Amino acid sequence: MTGYTSEKGTCIDVDECATESPCGSYERCSNVEGSFICDCLQTFYRSDGGDCVCADGYTPSGSECIDLDECLASPCPANMDCTNTIGNYQCACSDDAAVFPSSVNGECVQFTPCELYGVKNEYQGIRG
Repeated sequence: MTGYTSEKGTCIDVDECATESPCGSYERCSNVEGSFICDCLQTFYRSDGGDCVCADGYTPSGSECIDLDECLASPCPANMDCTNTIGNYQCACSDDAAVFPSSVNGECVQFTPCELYGVKNEYQGIRG
């Protein structure tokens, strides 16, 4: 019978985890009576294929998943800046760009701000 050994006529549970682990590199081995269980390490999850993998936006590093800096791959379109977030990233218009009503598909369009001469900074609006 697998999972057991016989000692002096008595069946003794074999700790399959005590020697070389039968589990994958991102799994922890737990001995149970007559067998063993392989669980994913913390921060990993079991994929549909049965492997322990990191979630999207994370990469394995030793025995844990760490945030992947997606901005290093320049995922944002032109005139947008990338900000890495935990497990993801965000794209926002650069300082010299904005989304205008005429923008196609919400694209950021580069612009040059106008200089207003003869207008005091403290003027907040126009009275009329």
